Amino acid sequence: MGRRVLIVAMSVGGGHGKAGEAIARAIAERAPDWQVRSIDLRDHAAGWFRALYVTGYLFIVRHVPWLWGWLYRHPPKRGGTLPPWLLRRALRPFERLVREFQPHAILATQITGSEAAAALRARGAYRGITATVVTDFDAHPSWRNGQIDGFFVPDEDLRSRLAATGIPLERLEATGVPIDPAFEGPFDATALKEKHEIRPDVPVVLLMGGSLGLGPMEGAVRNLIAAGKPRDLLVVSGRNAALRARLERLVPVGQTRLHVFGFVDYVAELMAVSDLFVSKPGGLSMTEAVTVGVPTLAIAPLAGQEVANARHLAARGVVDCPRPGEPLAAAVERLLGDEAARQRLAAAARAYAPRSPARRIAERLVELVEEKPPPSRPAGQ
Repeated sequence: MGRRVLIVAMSVGGGHGKAGEAIARAIAERAPDWQVRSIDLRDHAAGWFRALYVTGYLFIVRHVPWLWGWLYRHPPKRGGTLPPWLLRRALRPFERLVREFQPHAILATQITGSEAAAALRARGAYRGITATVVTDFDAHPSWRNGQIDGFFVPDEDLRSRLAATGIPLERLEATGVPIDPAFEGPFDATALKEKHEIRPDVPVVLLMGGSLGLGPMEGAVRNLIAAGKPRDLLVVSGRNAALRARLERLVPVGQTRLHVFGFVDYVAELMAVSDLFVSKPGGLSMTEAVTVGVPTLAIAPLAGQEVANARHLAARGVVDCPRPGEPLAAAVERLLGDEAARQRLAAAARAYAPRSPARRIAERLVELVEEKPPPSRPAGQ
């Protein structure tokens, strides 16, 4: 009998939604008779909560990053990130959706969705499986929640560290961060360079700031252009239309060529043709890069989870970071001039890369659902 799965993301960037999409496709392959519904929790929350949570978060990380760093390092002592009474008031539309859809499993790719599902089950409004995907490389204590049946985490080290926060080890699975299988290749770099009109005989640098185009990308591009060296610069501005417009007005000098992209669905191809990938260290973008095997320079991490991501991956030799006081453009040139360093980064990335994480998560989620009797409808529904 087909089961129902509700995948819950929260669009404060592109990563959580992309993780959910990858898992939804994998579930469809593993259990084609199952009904999978993916939602953005923003669309099932009160308007005041959307404004406060999403707009407030983006304002803080852009304009008061030290405050976000402090909040991240000092989570509430009661656990979680939001009090249950606030979740209940803010997410009544989500509760109605759960009552109507009656999922056998709720899988969250962002912590608010995880807390929302756990809160429903804690008060008996939902009786199915609850599972969480951790998309960053940090063992943050806010993830700890006794109502979550399964946690899917980036690697074994994170599994051990999260267990140390009080999560039972048997509930933690080191699957890797779920990404689109397109990043697993194979790739024909020669054909892809021709497709995207990239020169075959010069170093190629791909610069990204995440789906929102955050980070000091514009200044770095200006400095790299000013050098006039033989480089093809591929710049993905994401959904930041203003940044894209400014970049498109830049005039390359010397032997530098500039290719500006907005929000695209072929980042895997751009990574595959690049000699160096420069990006803020979001959990998904870093996993995508290590899966492709492109040497990566992690820059301008957001205070909190992205600082943890950069430290975790740099400690394993998977990414490089600018040295203290080193300008970004100088860090790019340092790595372009050190082929041995780039080869070491690529080799470490390939060794670290998870194998089919979305499929592994789908497989385990199916097992969790099939191991548990179908949930009865809560009283009063």
